[in-house]
Amino acid sequence: MAKRKKENNPPLKYILQQALDALNPNDPEVTKLTAELKCPPLLSHYATLSEWQFGLDKLLNYSKILKKPTSKISRARIVYLVDIDTFDIQPYRQKSKDGITWSKGTAVSMSSFAEMLPEMDEADQIAAAKVVRVNSRVARLRGVEVLYELADTGRTFLMLEPEVPFEIHRDRLRIEVKKDSGGSYETTTNIDFAENLRTDPHYAFKLDGSILTIYKITDKEHKVLELLNNIRKLPGEAKSKLAEILENISGEIPVSSELLKSSSGLEALKASSKITFQIIPDSSATEFNVRAFVRPAEGCELTVAPGEGLDTLAALVKRKPMRILRNLQAEKANWEQMSEKLEEFSAWEGGDRLWTLDTMRCLEFMETLREASKIADIEWPEGAKLTVRRAPISFPDLRLKVNSVDRWFSLDGTVSIDGKTQLKINQILDKLKDRVGNFIHLEGSEYVLITNKLLKQLEILEDVSSKKKDELLISKFSGTALEALKENGSEVTGDKSYENLQERILKAQEIEFFIPSGLEAQLRQYQREGFEWLMRLCTWGAGGILADDMGLGKTVQAIAVLLGRKILGSSLLVVPTAVLYNWKSEMVRFAPGLRFADFNSGNREEILKNLKDYDVILCTYGVLNTEIEALCKVEWNLAVLDEAHAIKNKATQTSHSVMKINAQGRILLSGTPIQNDLSEIWNLFEFANPGYLGSYQQFGDRFILPIEKKKDKEKQHLLKQLISPFILRRTKAEVLDELPEKTELIVPVELSEEEMAIYENIRTRTLSGLQSEKINPIEALMALTKLRQAACSPELVDKHLTIPSSKIRVFLELVSELKENKHRALVFSQFTSFLALVRQALDKAGIEYLYLDGSVPAAQRKKLVETFQNGDMPLFLISLKAGGTGLNLTAADYVIHLDPWWNPAVEDQASDRAYRIGQKRPVTIYKLISEKTVEQKILELHKTKKNLADALLEGSDVAKKLSKEEILELLQLS
Repeated sequence: MAKRKKENNPPLKYILQQALDALNPNDPEVTKLTAELKCPPLLSHYATLSEWQFGLDKLLNYSKILKKPTSKISRARIVYLVDIDTFDIQPYRQKSKDGITWSKGTAVSMSSFAEMLPEMDEADQIAAAKVVRVNSRVARLRGVEVLYELADTGRTFLMLEPEVPFEIHRDRLRIEVKKDSGGSYETTTNIDFAENLRTDPHYAFKLDGSILTIYKITDKEHKVLELLNNIRKLPGEAKSKLAEILENISGEIPVSSELLKSSSGLEALKASSKITFQIIPDSSATEFNVRAFVRPAEGCELTVAPGEGLDTLAALVKRKPMRILRNLQAEKANWEQMSEKLEEFSAWEGGDRLWTLDTMRCLEFMETLREASKIADIEWPEGAKLTVRRAPISFPDLRLKVNSVDRWFSLDGTVSIDGKTQLKINQILDKLKDRVGNFIHLEGSEYVLITNKLLKQLEILEDVSSKKKDELLISKFSGTALEALKENGSEVTGDKSYENLQERILKAQEIEFFIPSGLEAQLRQYQREGFEWLMRLCTWGAGGILADDMGLGKTVQAIAVLLGRKILGSSLLVVPTAVLYNWKSEMVRFAPGLRFADFNSGNREEILKNLKDYDVILCTYGVLNTEIEALCKVEWNLAVLDEAHAIKNKATQTSHSVMKINAQGRILLSGTPIQNDLSEIWNLFEFANPGYLGSYQQFGDRFILPIEKKKDKEKQHLLKQLISPFILRRTKAEVLDELPEKTELIVPVELSEEEMAIYENIRTRTLSGLQSEKINPIEALMALTKLRQAACSPELVDKHLTIPSSKIRVFLELVSELKENKHRALVFSQFTSFLALVRQALDKAGIEYLYLDGSVPAAQRKKLVETFQNGDMPLFLISLKAGGTGLNLTAADYVIHLDPWWNPAVEDQASDRAYRIGQKRPVTIYKLISEKTVEQKILELHKTKKNLADALLEGSDVAKKLSKEEILELLQLS
């Protein structure tokens, strides 16, 4: 089938101009004709253009197109799906917003493709010119000739697997002549694979999986091949003539043979033994194919495998035939060295010295090559290049100057690159945002590596700093980040205020803190360490969060600090109402010499007036809110917040109040510093060390969004690294060997048909409403609460329903067994309405119990705890919210959770009322779970989504708030 020729007919305007040339108004014949007809020529108003004028107009029009600015990012491209059996090719048009991520694409008709599209580059245009029309309706694009033009574009993919790249590489014919053991000469070529040779003499190809190598063969090369086929093996006496032939054809075809060693007709050249790494980017420059070979000489088209083949070649070098003498041993040694250096990239190696790398890996690969520049070269195609030529930036290259500005430090400084180019510290931190791995972009195509250790420190600096106009500011609590730079070799100088702070920090590390003599308690080793850690932080003016597991004695550690610092003035202790009496009794018990005043019940005005008479002012969060204006006028020695998660929400009045407290040291106590999301840890730190984690907006951008939404593990690790100096958490498993065994068991509850019908009615209505968007996610969450209540008892859904509760039946059976075996249990539910139904069932069964919820006054709460601890009451029913904190109930050896809560940490906190210091018996925890309900789904969430405290304090995955998709998942059938 003949190829369709592209028509190039002149436009109508040009034809008219030619006609006008023929009808020149100055021509005598035209003048005569005008006079006879008494009218001018109809086309006389058209100007006549010469060919050069017409050509100039075309150039002007094209220059206007060139004048228009082109986008730096390609928004559209042509890709090709290739059938590797037939070599049929289908062009597709893809779109992109960023030039990196591309759409699946839409097929381009052959007629549109042949007529050219705006996004086509030179390779596309050449391919379009090769479209062949089969008939008036059908056109096709096929063959090795087309694929040769698309080689190394990075835009060819498999027809049957469009996500898999189809790599196409170009090569050329080479001839090799070897002498065999019998003295004969054997001639071979690098395309001796007869089954793949095409009938078209100008191309040969080799298909290896999804990698195609194409050899374009010229007419001269084809002729040589034809002649060689008849004389593949020659006797020894053909040596001189064969040597002459090889010498003659080396100007057209690269030749490898020992016969050329003594050739006098070719100038000798000592070959390079360096390993060349050719890097070919795809069209979006986000993936790079790297091939390794030896290029014996600069300007030589020929490439060879390192250490393989013969040691003498003949080929064109800068268009001149040369005899190239290789050092095979040196090539092999260089390749072995490079193979060892590139071992870390083995996961991206495809065999035959070929790697496929993303941008980050490519830059790392190039840094390895830069370090081995004596034995390795990098080769790029024309116009495509990344450059890594400077030594990595390390600590000694950084110089910082620190000045005090109010409660902030202002930073100025430079980073020296190769001792020549200098960047301001602001510029370096800005460049970190767009870094590729450990590489930052300098200018043009150039990147430079930052050593891993320095990069981590700079990331910390970037995440604790703020910009105010052109000034870089960090909180004074971030001084340790600057000292870490200094300790590793950076030059950090500061003003007097900065140096004084560093001196205080250093002295605090050297001081030996002794347990106060007035403490009536024998502290365990981990408690002593907690006391010393808090004292050290407070000594240099920083705040800390003691986040020990429930039951590990945070109270006694805090009392030891209050006692140890009482000489420095009065301290403010803020606690929930529920634990007020507990704190008073614990201070009397552990520190009888500590003078304290109950700000809740005492004369507040008198207490503040005679503040010097007290070491500690005990105050609840509620009273703090009403008296904050008076309390914030005092400069407290210490401010201690118990159950500090009470201030987790920055929008609450309690949070606003505590932020006004003025104290030299700040201590927060919480076994669950993060219950729901990362914003909570920011608010706790804003009290402990104001400004340390930046503004809330900065914290959201730097950590909340990357960690919670994008699951960025690096950012999660970095945040953990940032907060770890100011947060201390120990678990029971880590520090308490003497605690007995704890067992957790799931007790399945099968709901009756009537209960399931009620449950399913709520579930299907909610699912349908959410899917059709008739209800919003907030309404769906309310419906989830109804579902959880339905899983407990139909009466919680509608008080008029008299259907028996299967869960209460199972609970009574369990309680009967526990009573019979003389066990005592804590019973938790988050629904006080469900506890009311349980109480009715226990009363009816004649089983005694104690009851506690949030409505019980603090004094009565204390009596209930003492009654349970000192008596033999079998059950203590407690609402989850009221019983999560401040209770020591080690008299129980069983815990029953009547219903699951979203966050397992809250359940654990409640269970730890029994499983804590002082517990001598094994503890068993039962969880009553209704089958085929949302309760089972909640347990699955417990397994797959660890809470934020684990993520930051112990390195687990991050939990996040329920999204619409997660609510839908909860509403699906189990």
